Amino acid sequence: MAARFATLTRTAAVWLALAPAAWAQTVTLSVNLPDQLVSIDECATEVERSFTASGTYNGTPVGTTYEMWLTINTSNDVCNDSMDSCDNEAGSDCQCLDMVEGNSSVSADSQRISQYYDADTLCAYGTATTLYFFAEYYQAAQGVTQEVSYNSDAFTVLFDNERPGHSSEAPTLTAADNAFEVSFSGISGADRYEVCARPILESPTPDADQANNPAAAEGVSNDDLRGAYRDGVCQTFSGTSGRLDGLQNDVTYFVVYAAFDEAGNRGGNSPSAAGTPVQVQDFAEYYSQICRGPEPEEGRDAWAGRPCEDGGCRAAGAQPGALALLLFALIGLLARRRRNA
Repeated sequence: MAARFATLTRTAAVWLALAPAAWAQTVTLSVNLPDQLVSIDECATEVERSFTASGTYNGTPVGTTYEMWLTINTSNDVCNDSMDSCDNEAGSDCQCLDMVEGNSSVSADSQRISQYYDADTLCAYGTATTLYFFAEYYQAAQGVTQEVSYNSDAFTVLFDNERPGHSSEAPTLTAADNAFEVSFSGISGADRYEVCARPILESPTPDADQANNPAAAEGVSNDDLRGAYRDGVCQTFSGTSGRLDGLQNDVTYFVVYAAFDEAGNRGGNSPSAAGTPVQVQDFAEYYSQICRGPEPEEGRDAWAGRPCEDGGCRAAGAQPGALALLLFALIGLLARRRRNA
């Protein structure tokens, strides 16, 4: 999370076509806010987080009258053409952080988004609002009606208060050693998935288990949506299949899955599937266990019921030396045919 709160810079270069010497004009913006995405669980905290913003104009001013602005808007538009001063009006979409005249840089310290926008509106459940920060250079030459302005690219903060959907289908389970191989149908809008398992205790049926899963609603957090699975085993899946580890063999589990969107909002649980992890032996493990240990007390003939002898495989029930006798018989038959030829 530390990287999300690092200072992020957006720059835009605009070429000045009005002056004979085509000097490059740039405006740089820096804002130390979380970039891009704010989830439902984070919204109230991020609206109240202090931030600083600064902007710098790099270029040769045209004329003698110019201003630097720092602004926020709810649309991807610069604000200076619609604002005469930095006196903000309540309810306005475009808000001014700071403005200075005759200076190529401007800064705003210790600001909070709640100073400019209503937190209840930004964090309203089921909505998504993007704020666009700009640094703007605004010039109005004296006696000239033409206005020249340059601005940075927008620094955006998306307050994503919409949860992804949930599936109406249970996952498919394949038992493995202390694990399940899990696959399921994808969910629209999912960036990743969470698969959770919990032992079947007092809820012996999927219907009873599903009744313990709360629906996505206002005031419900990601952890609330895990329901009875919050104390179980949960893993993140990047796709719609994978291995869920950390379980115990011979214990029956309910397993559900849920979607996460890019902002980190969790959807509701799917219906549950039941399964039991079991120890799985491959041929090598089985062979090793069968052949392990001392020779039977009854003598070598007692190996007849096992698929191995002296570290090698043979057909169960074959007598010691039977393969050797068969080999000698074949050699003798070939020698007799060669003499008769």
